Amino acid sequence: MSAPASRTAPGYRDAGALYPACGALLSPVFAAAAMALSRDFVVGNALRLKRFKAHA
Repeated sequence: MSAPASRTAPGYRDAGALYPACGALLSPVFAAAAMALSRDFVVGNALRLKRFKAHA
């Protein structure tokens, strides 16, 4: 994991842990849409990296 990602990840983890504590609820429809969008980003990044050519 890169240094910027390792600094950002705990923030997302903490936000996810505190989200239910504030009493907010997420609709299952929005949760499903977020999961689908996340999958699309992962696939898109994988395809982009597949085309990447490192300059030695």
